[in-house]
Amino acid sequence: MRWADIKFVSNCYQCPKECSHLGLLCNELVGPVREILAMKGEFIKAFHKHRQKNYRGLSEGFLWHSACQDNTIDSKWQVHVSAVMTRRTRFFGGTSIMGEKKAFTLIELLVVIAIIAVLLGILLPALKRVREQARSAACMSQLKQWSLIWTMYTDENEGFFPDALHGAIKNFGVPWIRGVWVTILRDDWEKRPKILMCPSATKENPNSYGNEGHGGVQYVYGFPSYENINNLRASYGMNLWAGKTQSLTGSTQGRAFKHYWQNTQKIKQNSEVPLFGDSMWRGGGPHWDSSSGISRPQYNGHWIDVGQEIMHFAMDRHSGGVNQVFMDSSVRKVLVKELWNLKWHKNYDQNRARTMDQAWWGEWLGKN
Repeated sequence: MRWADIKFVSNCYQCPKECSHLGLLCNELVGPVREILAMKGEFIKAFHKHRQKNYRGLSEGFLWHSACQDNTIDSKWQVHVSAVMTRRTRFFGGTSIMGEKKAFTLIELLVVIAIIAVLLGILLPALKRVREQARSAACMSQLKQWSLIWTMYTDENEGFFPDALHGAIKNFGVPWIRGVWVTILRDDWEKRPKILMCPSATKENPNSYGNEGHGGVQYVYGFPSYENINNLRASYGMNLWAGKTQSLTGSTQGRAFKHYWQNTQKIKQNSEVPLFGDSMWRGGGPHWDSSSGISRPQYNGHWIDVGQEIMHFAMDRHSGGVNQVFMDSSVRKVLVKELWNLKWHKNYDQNRARTMDQAWWGEWLGKN
């Protein structure tokens, strides 16, 4: 018996009207079908045996057709059964026994597109947060390497930090003071220069490109070429107060020598003293001696010039703050406003910023 031999009709034998509700049996048809199933024991047994093969009415149609051909079922019910199978095929499927396919309507397609759009709207922000968390974790991992590098340096130099003046190389006749750390620690990063860059800040700054260009939240800053090293980029910076000086009188770039830490052995609150971390410039030395030493950014990534000491670090790079290495070799995230409360140099007043009102902080930081 071929499936192509099976024929169906679209209306009932004793019911001349068309049923508008697809897949539902009209009242005139329910009774006769139940009666047939109740009377024909052999058919019911065969039906249950084969129904699992194709639940969408295909086995039913074949058995009904076979039963009718064998005169097992009275011929007056054949058209009724055919009508049942026609409606059931419409209801259960999109595909009929004859292989006809039902196409999607425009409304159905729009509903699917709308559902996909809603799901994307929910998932994309979550995926973005996951990516940022992964980058922040990678940043902390790199800073732990820098923590070891700084520890080895101070151990080899009896606890002293790099010289704030005389350790700097000179390029184009200008002392390269803020970037002294990159020259002194060259042997530790030269074979793996990527550790100079935070994974969240590896792009070139389109507004400040080049070897003297400053960085940003997602941007690197540049170094002048020196000793066969060109186009060096970084997005970490040093707390410039972590240095030694030849004298306790005088200053450099507005930073008084009396505030320098000089040696790790002189630091008591080492868990509160930042050493190295996320930065928009080579280094900074926050202080209350001038407005430029403690100025507040007006938006995330705000840049004025290299003399704005704390602004080099004050940005939202990692979900509200920056990652920093501290003098006790720990690494942790510091919220932007919390930077003003750290112990940057020996005489830094950690409580002064806590007394400031919202107007002093400005529009961006005042909201946090």
